[in-house]
Amino acid sequence: MSFSSLIFTALFLPLFLLIYYIVPGIRQKNRVLLLASLLFYAFSGVRYLILLLVMAVLAWALGRKISIEAAKQSLYVAAFHSSPPEDQNDQNNSEACRQQSSSGHPKSWLCIATAIFLGVLIIFKYTGFFVRTAAEVTGNAFAVPDIVLPLGISFYTFKLISYIADIYSGQIAAQPLPEVLLYTVNFHQIAQGPIARYGEMEDALNNRTMSTEQFSDGAFRFIVGLAKKTILADHLGELAAGFLPLSLEGLSPSMEAAWLGSICYMLELYLDFSAYTDMAIGLGEMIGFEYPENFNYPYAATSVRDFWRRWHITLSSFFRDYVYIPLGGSRVSFERLLFNLLVVWFLTGFWHGASWNFILWGLYYFVFIALENLVRRMKPLHKKFVDADPAPAQRPADAESAPVQKLADADPLPIQKSDTETVPQSANTETASQTIASHTHVNGAEGISTETAVSGKATAVLAAVKRVLGHLYTLLVVFFGWVLFRFSDFPTLHRVLRIMLGLDGAELGDQVTRVTLRNNLFFLLIALIAVTPLIHELDERTRRHIRRNRALRNIAVLKAQEEKVKQAGSGEEAVYYLVRMVLAVGLLLISVMAMIGQSYQPFLYNQF
Repeated sequence: MSFSSLIFTALFLPLFLLIYYIVPGIRQKNRVLLLASLLFYAFSGVRYLILLLVMAVLAWALGRKISIEAAKQSLYVAAFHSSPPEDQNDQNNSEACRQQSSSGHPKSWLCIATAIFLGVLIIFKYTGFFVRTAAEVTGNAFAVPDIVLPLGISFYTFKLISYIADIYSGQIAAQPLPEVLLYTVNFHQIAQGPIARYGEMEDALNNRTMSTEQFSDGAFRFIVGLAKKTILADHLGELAAGFLPLSLEGLSPSMEAAWLGSICYMLELYLDFSAYTDMAIGLGEMIGFEYPENFNYPYAATSVRDFWRRWHITLSSFFRDYVYIPLGGSRVSFERLLFNLLVVWFLTGFWHGASWNFILWGLYYFVFIALENLVRRMKPLHKKFVDADPAPAQRPADAESAPVQKLADADPLPIQKSDTETVPQSANTETASQTIASHTHVNGAEGISTETAVSGKATAVLAAVKRVLGHLYTLLVVFFGWVLFRFSDFPTLHRVLRIMLGLDGAELGDQVTRVTLRNNLFFLLIALIAVTPLIHELDERTRRHIRRNRALRNIAVLKAQEEKVKQAGSGEEAVYYLVRMVLAVGLLLISVMAMIGQSYQPFLYNQF
């Protein structure tokens, strides 16, 4: 079952919401959510549901074991320090306490749990890859096992590892089995994330509130995600396959077709994956959960580092917290930093799929991340500004509009602040204003000197040019990255790159491609707008204006003033929600018609 299927949108979801809101109390609602999640996952196969439950129970048991051993270790250490040995016998007893505490060390159980979870993931996801690679290297014809990848195993494996690791680090306590099961199998996140930490969901699991406004926001976001998937992403996938098929056997696509096909795939991948995230977060909002954001308009990035702090944020956060920082982060030599980044990007690529092109895709980004970090280290002024802003990392709180997550220890991973955000424009403006004010004060003049004004304009122009060039550079790097990501067959990949660069002798264009482009020009324009923050910024400005008027109504003192503000604000708010309701109904109807009129197309990231 998929979020973009008719059985889910027309039957499963309405029935679930009806029962969920009829049942009283959080405990009962949690049981309804758990049963619905088990039923949802059972559609992918009962045997895979059993595997999921076994892994969740293991996480619960190992989490309790780590918690118990940590408590014992704390008692042993406290007893040792509070009662120093006075004779040899006491020293022997203390040594025995040390050995007893180390024999059941929580870190050992953390390693065991991680090995078990990663072992299961490797068996199901990478066995075929290892067998094929061994066959190619040795020249022997090994039988490649046909193992079906369980739904969401890459995502829920990382969730369980984060749960165990957070217990070990003391960030959370070991939880009861029902809570661990619900955290693991929650149907909102099971297939494609976001990879939420237990600490991010703990309060909502035990005590959450629901409001009409929150339900409305969640339903609207779910519908927007459904429309992005069924109206935009699916058709973009058809265009990408038409312009540039995965197999070029017997075909000779033109350079124009190769570029258009790759652009369509680039748009499809973002709209498809972010659509699932929108739908998952919307489902959570409808029942009182707030899940972490996973995207922040990555194609608006101005550097590769900036792109990766906007793309798949929860995955980047996982590798930062559980791989990169334990390896030493950035507080090491530059050579060690390169090694840490190499490990992270190798694992990032390998996580995405059991194929060499994914590994190369991860290493491809490692090269650009390393180069950007090298450039940053060569800019003392930039480093000065970074050191002056050691803000702790925080996840975006709302949709794709929220500020981007930042590293707590200024580690140069992609989810850190972008180059353009290191020195906000407002800070530049303030600095320029202070300089002008100082100049004016010294000379006793009231106006701004011509020289200062010209200098300020030149600085602004240079900053704008830098942003534009950075944006173009990032789009070009990401574009070719998705070409590498798409083609797992290296001969096909090589041929596609030669066609795109004009080295294959292919035609520049063809009539079929031009006709298809002309027929879909308006659609592609809509898709391009959808991947930018333009519509979202307009919506945010409107919502801020509505909230401001609502606050004015609450603090108005005089009755005449209150009535005046109330009439103005209420009218604007009513128009806003009316427009949003009409838009939601329209998008829902078009999405349903799209689902009826075309064959089922799963989300792209289901294969990862």
